[in-house]
Amino acid sequence: MLSAINMADNNITVPRGFAHGFVVLSDEVIFAYKCDNVYMPSRERGIAFDDPALGIDWRVRPGTWILSPKDTALPRLAEIEPWEECTAWEAV
Repeated sequence: MLSAINMADNNITVPRGFAHGFVVLSDEVIFAYKCDNVYMPSRERGIAFDDPALGIDWRVRPGTWILSPKDTALPRLAEIEPWEECTAWEAV
């Protein structure tokens, strides 16, 4: 877990194509992404964060979260289509 105490010495590297998410449990936060390439919305994918199949306890009361319009439209895990780049990794 990153916090105000340890964030100067820590970061999290998320590999390309790896599902990830975060929740803010304080009143304010500064969160920055660093990508390995130019942002391409056409290549972006996502999964509904509250999908029961993920089994994640976000420690936030349902209905109190604030999501972007993009994130509210994400499919459940069982509904996603295979991603060419990710399926190519399986062949390697």
